[in-house]
Formats: sequence, C-alpha cells, structure tokens
Amino acid sequence: MQELVDFLKANKLPLKISISEDGTRMQEKFCYDATSNQIIGPVLPLTNNGTPISGSHPASSAAMIASHMKNGRVASTGYAIMAQPLQNKAPAFCLSLFGTDNKFSHTDVHKRWYFIKKELAKFGVEVVNFASDGDPKLLKAMHSHMFGQSGVDNKNTVYFKEEWKSWFFASSDLNFYVMQDFIHTANKFRTRLNPSTILPIGNYLASQTHLNILIKNFPKEEHGLTEDLGKDKMNFDASVKISSERVTNLLEDNVPGSDGTIAYLTCMRFLIKSCLDESLCAAERIYQIWYCLFFLRMWKIYLFYHSSYNMNNFVTSNLYVCVEIIAHTMIMMIVKFREESTPEYFIVQLLGSQACESYFRLARSMTSTQSTVINFCMKEFLSRVKRIDVLYLVSCKLAEKLVFPREKRKKLLGNLTAEKLRLEYLPNDDEIFQIVRKARCDVAEVMKKLGVKCSADSSLVHIKQYLSAMESFEDDDSICEDFNSSYTTVLDEEDISLDLLAAFPSPGDIVGLDPLHSEETVLSPTSIFVMVPTVSGGFIKMRKTTFCWLLSKNGLKLSSDRMLRVRQGICFSLSTSNTQVHAATKPKRKPNIEEGEWCIFKKQRVHCIGQVISFTYLTGSRSYTLPSAPTDPPKDKEKARGVGCMCSWYTLNSDRSLTYKPVKVQGFINIDKYVAHVPAPTTNVESHLCLDSEAFSYFNKLK
Repeated sequence: MQELVDFLKANKLPLKISISEDGTRMQEKFCYDATSNQIIGPVLPLTNNGTPISGSHPASSAAMIASHMKNGRVASTGYAIMAQPLQNKAPAFCLSLFGTDNKFSHTDVHKRWYFIKKELAKFGVEVVNFASDGDPKLLKAMHSHMFGQSGVDNKNTVYFKEEWKSWFFASSDLNFYVMQDFIHTANKFRTRLNPSTILPIGNYLASQTHLNILIKNFPKEEHGLTEDLGKDKMNFDASVKISSERVTNLLEDNVPGSDGTIAYLTCMRFLIKSCLDESLCAAERIYQIWYCLFFLRMWKIYLFYHSSYNMNNFVTSNLYVCVEIIAHTMIMMIVKFREESTPEYFIVQLLGSQACESYFRLARSMTSTQSTVINFCMKEFLSRVKRIDVLYLVSCKLAEKLVFPREKRKKLLGNLTAEKLRLEYLPNDDEIFQIVRKARCDVAEVMKKLGVKCSADSSLVHIKQYLSAMESFEDDDSICEDFNSSYTTVLDEEDISLDLLAAFPSPGDIVGLDPLHSEETVLSPTSIFVMVPTVSGGFIKMRKTTFCWLLSKNGLKLSSDRMLRVRQGICFSLSTSNTQVHAATKPKRKPNIEEGEWCIFKKQRVHCIGQVISFTYLTGSRSYTLPSAPTDPPKDKEKARGVGCMCSWYTLNSDRSLTYKPVKVQGFINIDKYVAHVPAPTTNVESHLCLDSEAFSYFNKLK
C-alpha cells in the first residue's frame, strides 16, 4: 500500500484511483525460488479478508517440498490487481500479482475489495470503483453489492434517488462503485451474434447472415468488413466495424428484413460510444448507455412474456448484468463528481479493466520472438514485474514522443484534454431524468416498429425481481482465454536418466519422512540444496530446483499462437472463400442452399418465398455451423438428424412486389419443404422489393 502512495506522490498523480482485477493463462509449474526459499507455483491460501498469504510454501526440506507439491493445487492463472489513477494518460500501478486456479468465491472478492478500500483510506487514497471483465465470480460480487438489496418487495430498500426508483435499481448505501470493462462487454455483443443462436426481436431477427449478405454483394470499401471478423473473440476492432453507422445504413438501404440486426448493432454501437468516445459530453454518454440498457430491458420483457421464446433467445445473463452495472455506475459517478465539484475525474475510459490488459500485453512482449503469449510460469512472471513496471511507466510518460506499437490504441473520436475535463459540465438530477426519459421513449418507438409491444412501468417489476434473484453469472460466450487449448511438452531442465529417476521414492513416500531427519539437518533450511532420500535408504544432495522438476509432471507450455486460445470453438465467420452465393439467374432447384439465398418452400400446402437466414439440426443437441445445407440430406434413420431453415418470409403481390410477412414465432422449416431457388429480388422505383417476371410466373404456376 505504501508503495502505491509513494508512486502517486512521486508522479504527482491524484489520490483517487480505480482498482481492476483480471487474470491471464500461464504455464502450470512448481519452481523453487532461492531468494525467498519458497516453492512458487502452488495456489496461495486466502486470508479472511480475501488476500493471498505470501510465504505459505517454504522449501526447508525434501519432505516439506514434496508435501507442497503433492497437496497443493498448481496455479494456472496469473492474477493482477491494478490501481489506475484518475488522470488522463497516467500509468497504472500493479498492487498485487499472484497465482490462482480461479477457485475462490465471490465472497472472497467482496472481502478483498472492502479490505483494499479500508487500507488505502488510511493513506488518504480513495478507491472510487472496482472493475473486472465479466468474470462470473467478480460479476456476482458486483451484482450483490449493487443490486443485492434492491428487491421489489424489500420495503427497507433505500434507493439512490427515490424519484428514480422506477428505472434506477441501485441502492444508495454504496461506499464504493463497481464497473465492467467496456471492450469486453462490446465483444460479448458480437460473439452472441452467431449462427447457432436465434435472436428474435419482435417480428424480426438479429442475425449474422445479414452481415454476410453485405460482404458478398458489396465492395469492402463501402462497409469495411472483412471475412474473419467473427473468428477472434478478442478482436475489438471487429466489434467497432460491424456496429458502425455505415454498416447499419447499408443494411437499412440494401438488405430487406434486417431491421432486427440494425437495432441490435445500434444498441452495440451506443454502448461502445458512450464509454469510449472521447468527444461525447456527459449528457450524451447517459443517453447512449441508457438507450442500450432500455433496449435490452424491453427485449427481455418481450421474450419473458412470449409463450414460445425463453432466455436462450436473449443475450447472456453475464452480458445483460454487465450493461446494467455500466449504466447505473455511470450516473452515480456523474452525481458523485458533480457534488464534489471535481468533473476532471470523470474519465470513463479509465474505469474499466484495461489497465490489467495493458499489463498482460507487456508481459507477453517479454517472451521470445516466436511467442505472443505468457509462455512462462508464476516464478518467471514475478521475476519480470520490475521490467514490466518500468516499461509501463515509460510507455505512458513518453506516449506523445515515442511510438509503442504494442500499446498503441486507436481513438474512436475526439481528443481528451485536461482543459476539456475541467470544463466538463455534469448534468443535474432533473437533466439526468429527462435524458433517461428521452432514451426510453426513443427505444419504445424503435421496438414498436419491430413489433414489440412496449410494457408500462409495472412490467419493470420483472426486471427488478430478475436482478435481485440472479444467482448464476456464467457466460456461454465468454471471451476469456480457452483453458482447454493445445499444449506441448517442455523440459526446462537437462535430461535426467531414467536410472536416476528410479533411484528416488514416490512423492508420497517422501512426504511421510520426518522433515527433521538427522541426515537432513546437516544442511541449512535456507540452502539451495536439499538432502533427498533414495530407495536404498541413503540420501543424496540435490538442488531444490532439480528436486522440484523430479516431482513435477511434464511441464505444460501454452501454444505460441494466441489466436488458437481465444478463437471461437465453432465455425463462426462472416464469409469464407468457398461460401460465396452464386445467385440463381432463373428459378430452379439446386443441390445446396446457402445463407442469404431466396427460395420457395411449401408450408402446409401453401407455397411461400423466404430469404434463408440460418440452419439447424432438427434433432440432437449439436449446433449446425456450416453456411450452407444440402437440399437432399441423408435419409438414413440411424444417422440423419434432419436440417431446418430459418427464413425471413415475404408475401408475393399481384404487381410482383414482395411484402415482409411478420411472424409471431420465429422457427425452422424442414429443408424437405424446399421447392426451388429464385433470383434475388430487385428494388423498383418505389423502393419496393420486386421479383422478375420469370420468377413471378414460376411461382404462380405452383399454386
């Protein structure tokens, strides 16, 4: 704690900070540290205040080392707690770095937060907020802190503002605030938009297929999208691109039936801009983040009361609660800094967990030229801390003079200056209320156009109850690094002959020995050597590092390709080189249907025209991940699962125009009902979709 205070004072930084926590995958390995005479690698136990107990694994004897390695859980994650001063371009400070296996609880997190805030307050440092990136344990701690006492039936609840209680659910007795990382939250929006998930919004669907159509039919310079936007879960640039105004404008003008996708991407864009666009004022930030939240709330209420849909047709609970937290905290921060007359501290970009991400990027930069991941263990990570701290400090202080490619971050818009922060106007309570009210009315108008019946305030009771009762915060679309990644065996010691290995008893036998054996007391407990018993009954003098290696299983080295560890496990791409749509030039039956194509199906003896959005297996639990499907799938009863098509349906009028046909329930039609392909409709002078005359005649003959 004292080091942090000295750091702030030495660099003339404010004594107001944001604390963030995050972890990164690292090599699982037990090592001996001669400096501290400790075994580094086992998970450290936690105190009653949620902080790790250092010095828990002394290496005083062979029996003690064997005991730590037999009974201890090896750390798989390097966990950093960073302190970010609330000043633009200020470097963050690593408050703590330790190894964990992520098996701590949300109560441990809560206790740690209270302890950190209390201890730093003794030095005059104020912790304004704690941040994370959607980790379920930390998210649960944030949820219980902000919404745990805001149940609708709790008469003792004291709301942050009583007059806001119909839409603002956070309690008023918060001694610190919590925040979710904006970049991770935006990426969760993008990863949820995948072919295996049906996202119905009223009469329309939010679907990745609409983006596919843009890529296949329009040049790249018009939309800016690339073929691999959906592959990397960590690709924030992809999230910015697909939610840009030029993409939604192109969808609106050229892709019929994409209204749901446009609304979804607009919500996503408002989240990004409200948190990361440096040109926005506080009022604009409030409007955009609460527009995003009201969109999700109304969508959720619609699905809740719909007889055929459930929460599997919604964004993940993890993502939804992240947006709730961001929206509530943003208003509470504005009120706090307004009442304290310190608008210069309202720097939204610093309230997330990007300080941890920057720290981990610098750690990865210290691996070999052939590796872009943290390919070292906890001991090696700790040995690099001072170098990382220096590089972090230099990269922040000299950001205007030197270019650090690994730390270069693109600004969305605008330029944040100290003068602008000092002159920042923070709206009063009445203005905040009016801004939120406008956001809600605008969302209601959009939902009405989509076919969603917007509920009155009374329906928000469901949202309150939902927030209060939530227990699970697991995220199926988690963008955390995949722990089931490819590994390769690595030996960090010289090869030791099998004869030497066979000369030692098992770790269990060594643990059972008396650590104060007379032969062992010859060496000092702090010596880098240890006396190890052999199966013959004698002892051999050995380095503690070598002894740790002998007792360990083969080390695991992470794949040097980070993309393999964060890439989607399913086939999720917006376009591939072999999935281009070859549009039909005249009505005919084809062997395959691809996403985005226009087809005729026969539904209950009636022929219908639809644009194919996605596919699914009609039986079994496996997701259909291909962008096309055979029109004559296998009929083998033992193997066939059947393929269904989801379509946007249209009514063919007598003047050859097509009218979008809303459906109460979005579902799949068996591909067996497929009749033929038709050419994609064109737009007439009245901006209506229109079939060509040949397709029109073909369809009428089917009746």
